[in-house]
Amino acid sequence: MIAGSEERSAEVAPASLFRSRLARGVTRSMAGVANPAVSRVAGSRWFPPFGVLVHRGRRSGREFATPVGMGWTGSAFIIPLTFGDRSHWYRNVIEAGECMIVWKGARRRAGSPAVIGVDEARPSFPRPLWWLLSLVGIRTYLKVEPIG
Repeated sequence: MIAGSEERSAEVAPASLFRSRLARGVTRSMAGVANPAVSRVAGSRWFPPFGVLVHRGRRSGREFATPVGMGWTGSAFIIPLTFGDRSHWYRNVIEAGECMIVWKGARRRAGSPAVIGVDEARPSFPRPLWWLLSLVGIRTYLKVEPIG
């Protein structure tokens, strides 16, 4: 371990933590306003940065449709975990092991959910969207692969 590295990480952590909490608080507030508008265009071929994640409730068994930011690697969908692993859609997909994705006007079944980091997720998003995701402080993403 490098001498003084503990001090540096202690200095950096609070600022990063504050920025992350502040950004997430703003994002959460904006989501309540933006979700109804985004829901109208998410999943359409006209608005590819957003898709709709269709998942079944763990307890209720009800089907839910959640608008989410989405990238495509060529073999998998990448979804930012904007609110971390506490969001209901994330927990539902992990427990079920699959979901439906509506993206670019098509509905696809997807499975094999896996959490990935920034380096693996970055190529899936256009530069302006990637800049925004970085600004908000999102560091984890869910990767799901199309089935069939």
